[in-house]
Amino acid sequence: DALRVIDAVLAQAGRSRDDVVAVGVGIPAPVDRHGRTPAHEPGFWQHMNAGLQGALEEVFPAVRVENDAALAALAEGSLGAARGRDQFVAMLSGRRLGSGVVLEGRLVRGAHGGVGELEALTYVADVGGAWGLGDLAEKWVRAALEAGRVPAGHPWTRLSGAGITAEAVLAAARPGDPVSGPLLEDLGAKLGVICSVLARFYDPETIVVCGAMAGSLAPIIELAQRRVDKDVELPPPAIVASGLGGDVRWLARRTRGAPPRWVRRRLVARRSGRPPTCGECLRGPEGRTARAPALRTGGRERLRRSQGQLRQATGELLPPLRRRVASRGSTMSRASSRAAATAPKLSLIHISEPTRRTPISYAVFCL
Repeated sequence: DALRVIDAVLAQAGRSRDDVVAVGVGIPAPVDRHGRTPAHEPGFWQHMNAGLQGALEEVFPAVRVENDAALAALAEGSLGAARGRDQFVAMLSGRRLGSGVVLEGRLVRGAHGGVGELEALTYVADVGGAWGLGDLAEKWVRAALEAGRVPAGHPWTRLSGAGITAEAVLAAARPGDPVSGPLLEDLGAKLGVICSVLARFYDPETIVVCGAMAGSLAPIIELAQRRVDKDVELPPPAIVASGLGGDVRWLARRTRGAPPRWVRRRLVARRSGRPPTCGECLRGPEGRTARAPALRTGGRERLRRSQGQLRQATGELLPPLRRRVASRGSTMSRASSRAAATAPKLSLIHISEPTRRTPISYAVFCL
């Protein structure tokens, strides 16, 4: 299924698999640093990540499978409300709650990718589970409409069926309104308890509430901030709404820049039908270096085994690509600028957005 999605969008873009440099996949399940998801008794996690890392590595030079909330944290840290922060939590707030945790400037996963999972909220009084604010808002309004608690003429009476979305519900809600005000107070209290728990566990500077509905959460966040300020013994974190929206359509605009040298070499080797014949020194975002093993003719199996070392050495795949492009533009000389103008360019093609029916998102890098 993943390959069919990628092939379909590549065809629409007039590209082929041979043009792909890297593939990134975001899934709503724990993911460790090797792209693996642990077993889960209901089977949902396995369904979301049925060996995507290994399957895509068979086809593309560089693959990154990551938890969706972790990717949100990376986006907020480099482009959004947490830019310049080293200690923060990015929390997805739509259908289900999930978080990406960044401490000391590094994304924290844990042994099995479960650091940001919020199922423990099931045991927290006044929360009772990891249901997202959007899901709770929709259920609250549906129940109010069915019980006849919404008077004629109220904006909520114009909502019905599929039109009862969190965005529409919150857009019509106002503090002090006797109909919609109690919903805001309820969601504000829940968000306050959740953020208090996160503050006690991780001691972040900032908690960024992400998702399509983030822009409508101002009154809810204000109530939650009051709760956190009162409950948390440590200096309380600032709760802010993400400005990146519910999707990443900006990725559809082609982000240009030269890919790292190791990616270009692997792509050239694949196109020529032979693997690289010499090791390559790779530098990750923390400045550590590691040498990839030499790969000789017929060494596809060794190439696959080396990919774990490549991922570890390059660290977080997407941020270093952006940092290298940005730093190159500010430090290169005129001569190197002319050389860069003729270097292969990297395009980022956004493949799909996570939706209620398809919670997995894809992104593909092409030359």
